[in-house]
Amino acid sequence: MHKFIQWPKIKNLHNLTTDELNVLCNLNTLWTVTEKIDGTNFSLSITENDYKVGRRNGYLDNDTSFYNIFNNIYKLEKLINITQKHIKNCSDINRIIYFGEYFGNK
Repeated sequence: MHKFIQWPKIKNLHNLTTDELNVLCNLNTLWTVTEKIDGTNFSLSITENDYKVGRRNGYLDNDTSFYNIFNNIYKLEKLINITQKHIKNCSDINRIIYFGEYFGNK
């Protein structure tokens, strides 16, 4: 069963609260932003026997033209297969979900 779990939006500097900005500014850590990838929220929900591809608000139908994902899913076959083997070998795990940013040709 693939009950959809939504990944929350990541905050940008321009929409942080004053308190959140103060915490960042008071950290004694150097960080550098080099670029922003203009993609879209992406999830891959994998069970022992199948997988579902999702975006921020739900799973995708196989005929959806979401960033051409279904023409590129073969690139994730190794990850899917390794994850399914891991699930089969772990009796207490029935699903693993990967969340991230997907980008490419729309």
